Amino acid sequence: MVLKCENKRRTAKEYLPLDMDLRTEKYLMDYYYIAHYEEPFRYYRKTKCSIFRGLLMCLCLSVTYANIVRFPRELEKYGCAFLVPYFVFIFLVGLPIILLEVSIGQFLGQGAGSSWRASPIMKGACIVGRMASCLGAIWVSLEAVIALVYIVLITYKKIPFNECVQGVKISEIGYSQRVLSGGDCLNETIFTPVWNYAFYFALLASGLAAIWIVSVICSHNAKIFRRITFFTGLLTFALLVATTGWEIDRTLRKTGFPEWWIFNENLFAESTIWFDGLIQVLFGTYIGFGALPVMTGCFLYKGDAVRTSIVYICFNLLINAIGVILFMIQFDNDISKVSTIYPELKPLTAVYEKALTEVGLFETRILPALIYGLVVLSAIITTTIAVYSVSKLLPRHTIYILGLVTLCLSVVALFCPEYMVARVLDSRIVGTLIIIALVFDIIATTWIYGGKNIYLDLEFAIGRPIFKHWVGFWYIAPAILTGILVWWCVGDDELDLLSIYIPRWAPIILALIVIVGAAIAEISKQVDYNFFGMICEAAKAAKEWGPADPLARHAWKQWRAVCQDTGRKDFTLRRRGTRDYTNSIKRGQYSTNKYNVNNWKNSPTGTSSPNYSGSMFGDSAIEEDLSVGKYSGMHQQFGAHGTDNNGIKPTRHSSRSRYTSRDKPSSHGSDTNHKEILYVRRLSTDSNNKTTITITPTADIVTYPSDQTRGRTSSNMSPHVDSRMDRHAHHHHDVDGDHICWRKFSVNSEEYSTEL
Repeated sequence: MVLKCENKRRTAKEYLPLDMDLRTEKYLMDYYYIAHYEEPFRYYRKTKCSIFRGLLMCLCLSVTYANIVRFPRELEKYGCAFLVPYFVFIFLVGLPIILLEVSIGQFLGQGAGSSWRASPIMKGACIVGRMASCLGAIWVSLEAVIALVYIVLITYKKIPFNECVQGVKISEIGYSQRVLSGGDCLNETIFTPVWNYAFYFALLASGLAAIWIVSVICSHNAKIFRRITFFTGLLTFALLVATTGWEIDRTLRKTGFPEWWIFNENLFAESTIWFDGLIQVLFGTYIGFGALPVMTGCFLYKGDAVRTSIVYICFNLLINAIGVILFMIQFDNDISKVSTIYPELKPLTAVYEKALTEVGLFETRILPALIYGLVVLSAIITTTIAVYSVSKLLPRHTIYILGLVTLCLSVVALFCPEYMVARVLDSRIVGTLIIIALVFDIIATTWIYGGKNIYLDLEFAIGRPIFKHWVGFWYIAPAILTGILVWWCVGDDELDLLSIYIPRWAPIILALIVIVGAAIAEISKQVDYNFFGMICEAAKAAKEWGPADPLARHAWKQWRAVCQDTGRKDFTLRRRGTRDYTNSIKRGQYSTNKYNVNNWKNSPTGTSSPNYSGSMFGDSAIEEDLSVGKYSGMHQQFGAHGTDNNGIKPTRHSSRSRYTSRDKPSSHGSDTNHKEILYVRRLSTDSNNKTTITITPTADIVTYPSDQTRGRTSSNMSPHVDSRMDRHAHHHHDVDGDHICWRKFSVNSEEYSTEL
């Protein structure tokens, strides 16, 4: 790899790689950062385009089935009183926990799928959350496939369907058809038992197969997932805005906007409205499913965590508002106002019932098909996010087996009468499992791992201190969630038909069994003198806890060591890509006085990792500031144990000594227009791991060994430099030299070891 530093900015395409191992090249290019004359150049930097991509990702994660379809259904069920518990929980519980999960995702990077490592004894909470994510995807697919079948029926059948007409009736205007409501029509068509008529069952099974195949393919890797999510999310949002705008314009011209639902304050005494409000917040924001840490660690790692959380909440509220307006118009018809069959499917049946009152091709066919298509697209986004989140805990090929299993379970659920599986999953099982998983996950992160520890870790990830009251919200969140869940379970309504199939406390018992079983498995892995000691060891953070990237992990260990020994926080180890860090360079962040610390610890060499041969640039492997002009012509080589080719350990300079020598006057201060070439080579054999760094001026004679002699000795991995370069390195010091730093943006955690 050759990178040329000049006065003018160069694009990434102008930096062409030489012969180098592909993994090493990817590893180095993901971290490269150059600043010339205090004007930053980043190979990957936080630009306006990256900020725009982050906003688009937040928007695409918000256009989901829960926000577009489920929220209007719950609001129509309880009236405007439902808004009170919803807004209480979205700001009291939702926003703090979103901030926690987003911050953990940025802190762990692409290893965010294993956030349970903060306290391995609570690994079962992560398993329960992923299990609830799969069950939630099954529930969404079972309801979305109805919309898909509606699209097929509308395409070649006329509304109302022939099966949904019960003769004719005489009215003032003559004869008219007597049509069934949307729920009754479902019983006559889509919900027909397979042993009576297999056509609709075949349509449902084919639709489920299509939804799950698309979801699994979109979850194959991060690149496919990001592109498909962007495309599908923007298409869904555009379709949502277009259909809502058309409905508003048509409604205002005909009958006027429908009235808002009544506000019944007596509902606040019931536990159901508070529980459903909490579940809606969890479903709409993916809290507890494990999706937010995974998405943040892969796609939202550059943005500020607090701002990202607030923007994400705002997009959720925006999608909720648009979805409410759209389905409020659909609910405004005489049939839907009195329909009581399948209340969980009312948004889907209301679209059909609205079309019964319309005339014209567009109002009876095209517009309902577009709304049903909107439902299908939002469901595909939801299932894709669920599958991708689960895939971070499984091997790559296992996700296809998981998709096949969930597809089979979805098809089997079609045999249950009255679509009971989807209704039970929606109203009882998934929400209860998510609350249990979230309670134990927060307990593991804040109560066991420690509020102070997580505060320091997130401060390192964000790059600045966060509001300390957030930690207080994290401490009280488990108590609030547990109180709502217990209140809801105690007040089980015997008149509720769903209580016949499964009581409210049954999912809680299932979740506790999984959590306790996983805890026992983790405790049994520990080696200690007694059982109590094994429990304590299992509760401690695992050695894999921390950033998945070796360089970021190295800087994090230094951050924790300095905080524990001196109480001071070295913000030179903060994340790259933040505005605060860029400005700190111009304010003289790297001054000599900054490192006047008594108990400064040297960084570990990290030679235990075959892919990480120690700290290349001294004390900080992620935030080191190295003057290229000062070390012009430097040629250093590190072997597997920090030795050069001759077996002699090179001299390691501390951070203070480099910055002290950097402040000395330069004898070549007039030489401001110069060029350097940085050569980075890594030689990996079975018994030796070697990294070679060579920085030379372009004016020197640089020759490369021929292909015939390459590989004779390990010294051929670096270029041959003229002897004038070594003499020039002893007296050449340039204060305004180029700076080489490192920044973690994207790396596959499976390719590089995280142990130091």
